[in-house]
Amino acid sequence: MHLTLHERDLVTGDEDIVYTLFYEFYRGYTIYSTQQGRCVLHGKRGGCLRIQGQYACFPDIEETKKMVKYFQTNGQTAWTSMERDVPEEVYVCLNRHRQRDSNRSQQYRLAGV
Repeated sequence: MHLTLHERDLVTGDEDIVYTLFYEFYRGYTIYSTQQGRCVLHGKRGGCLRIQGQYACFPDIEETKKMVKYFQTNGQTAWTSMERDVPEEVYVCLNRHRQRDSNRSQQYRLAGV
């Protein structure tokens, strides 16, 4: 599955677009999406999904649902803290050859999902 990691929540953290968002309840989680399809995942406590301290953003709703299924397979529910650790052996960095800076997003693909 594909996702990008950011210093801030690009979807629900943007006051200018928060009132234009779509949302869907899925297996206890809330998926918020923009008109362009970008999505974030919220749990019952702790707000937006963070992986290794970075906010996760998905390119579409199907990728977001894959993440929910991944968490459920590993015993994590919407009631679990949304600050999640994904072991390094589970994901592959897609942009590791690029120079990273604070303004550029980091993209990861979780293996096995």
